[in-house]
Amino acid sequence: MRKRAILPAECAQACQQLSLRADRELSEFEIVLLEAHLAVCADCRAFEKGVAGFTTLLRAVPLEQPIVAFQLPRGRSRANALVASSLRAGSAAAALAIVALTGLATLHTALHRTPSGVPSANVGETRLVLDLHERQLQHLDSLGRTRKLVVPHGLAAAERDGRR
Repeated sequence: MRKRAILPAECAQACQQLSLRADRELSEFEIVLLEAHLAVCADCRAFEKGVAGFTTLLRAVPLEQPIVAFQLPRGRSRANALVASSLRAGSAAAALAIVALTGLATLHTALHRTPSGVPSANVGETRLVLDLHERQLQHLDSLGRTRKLVVPHGLAAAERDGRR
């Protein structure tokens, strides 16, 4: 098989399908399409021989046994799934309760605060910050406006002469 830097789309798909066919994961329809492509493409036929040979050699080798014995985890039982879903629901309810209590505490503090309890320096600083933000927003708004395009007189005249 000659090597190419970039395979055509049909050949790339055929190579993927050859690998899937080696594992018996292709449908009958996909096998028919693959066979039709292999009938006209010599490069893909060569790739097919390589994949088939490698797969045969790989499957002929005896399976290796792990050095350390282990057991795969069993699937979840219904009881475990029920406990897990209950824990998720409980933690979501607890998080919701914390958010609600925090909001109520903040609201309670805001309602019982007197205006004279706020130091005047903080009000002044807040006003300065708000003014700064307002100026920044106005500057950003002015950037969004389109500016009038100034065309040099000679260029405008040249364009007018070109249209005649």
